[in-house]
Amino acid sequence: RPHLIESWYREAPPRPIISLLNIYFKNYNKISKKDLAYLFGWGFGDGGLSNELSYYFVCGKKHDLLKIKEYLEQHIPSLPILIEENFGKSIIKQVDGKIKKISSNDSWILLIRDSAFSKLLYALSLPKGEKVLQPTEIPKWIKQGDKQIKKAFLNALFEGELQTHKVQF
Repeated sequence: RPHLIESWYREAPPRPIISLLNIYFKNYNKISKKDLAYLFGWGFGDGGLSNELSYYFVCGKKHDLLKIKEYLEQHIPSLPILIEENFGKSIIKQVDGKIKKISSNDSWILLIRDSAFSKLLYALSLPKGEKVLQPTEIPKWIKQGDKQIKKAFLNALFEGELQTHKVQF
């Protein structure tokens, strides 16, 4: 409908259209499935998306997060990546409703504060918010993907959860 597009041009497009344009202009639509699967592995493990879809994060030890940052800077250089100290105090709500307090003296967080990027990951089925409080499933594009996509996902997932395990096919 030409009038609709013309009104967007004269005023402001709806927020979903702005998100799509940001994804396009930042070339996030060109990120390989292998690199997305790697991000999803961390997201399903020690990371995720904020409830408001304003950032992607991974929690862990600083040296592990530096490796992730190095990987992402090589493969997706346009991402705004930040690593900061997490001060080791987290509150986690468990499935049974109990609150668990976690403290550590070596807790760091990798942040990608880009809502367009977060919305892309969410659209590709990365859960937002508290993963343990909602049904989650590995996306079909990973389960039905080629060997390299599955390997990238599982390596990132196991790196976060087991710290030393590597998947090999």
